[in-house]
Amino acid sequence: MSEIDMDPRGEYYRECPYCKLQFTANHINREYCPSKNGKKDWCKNRYKRLVLNGETENDIFSNKAKIRINLKNIRNILNGDRTTIVARQVLDKVNYHFDAFTVVTPRNKLNFYSVIIENYSIELDSIENKRTYYLIRNLNN
Repeated sequence: MSEIDMDPRGEYYRECPYCKLQFTANHINREYCPSKNGKKDWCKNRYKRLVLNGETENDIFSNKAKIRINLKNIRNILNGDRTTIVARQVLDKVNYHFDAFTVVTPRNKLNFYSVIIENYSIELDSIENKRTYYLIRNLNN
């Protein structure tokens, strides 16, 4: 076969299920764009990763956006200090997203988890008079 049929009704004409770009496949089994962003099978690999993890593109974006917001708020709360203890109400006031982080560490001696967001950690410090306090640390200093 020397020439691929460019007719939209042709058997090689496709629409990528990931990016919706219309293209002409070079063989009958190709479902996704042959390359995107300079990478071979980018759409295919990205689509399969999303499906296998049960994620959507919006989920990934929103988590990254939440992490950026959290980092900005942590930097503002620390204000150049290495550590600080803040009440939960302070974190709520700045719209801190407790579900957005990079890593969760094993439980400490008080049976609390610590979450890591880039070079900062946040962990439950204490609960006093029905108020929750968190320890925020800059791990680079």
